[in-house]
Amino acid sequence: MHDRPGGGPMTSPPPAAARSGARAAAPRPRPRRPAPGPGGPGRGFSLVEIVVAIVVIAIGTVAGLRAFGQAGRDRTGLAGRLLAHEVVMTRADEIALLGITEAGVLPEEVEMGRHRFRITLARKPTRGGLVETEITATAEDGAGARLVAHFAAPRP
Repeated sequence: MHDRPGGGPMTSPPPAAARSGARAAAPRPRPRRPAPGPGGPGRGFSLVEIVVAIVVIAIGTVAGLRAFGQAGRDRTGLAGRLLAHEVVMTRADEIALLGITEAGVLPEEVEMGRHRFRITLARKPTRGGLVETEITATAEDGAGARLVAHFAAPRP
């Protein structure tokens, strides 16, 4: 290494073989890259790829919105169905307390929450000596519930 007159180091002179015209070692061959696509290297996505991606995203969005909409519709009728269930359970308790013969004095319509329910009873005796009673409560808006319960048969 030689010092430059300005004070910084200079690179050493080329080797004698390079000065004399002798051939240097051949450079290594570079690995081959695949041929560029129709858009050329680094050109991004094609129009078809973008359209396909947008269609897939749109289908997913529509499916998600439908699922949320269905959940909302199911939830709106839930209050009426829950109240109808409470009405039939309460009527079953009343029948159990009063007895199957006294159940006829209970009202056929009951109001609970914002709903008015019509209660129907269907009875039939079983071979085991019980009375199978189907209790149905139906609201004006269509919400309802049904319960089948077995009670002791009335004593003669």
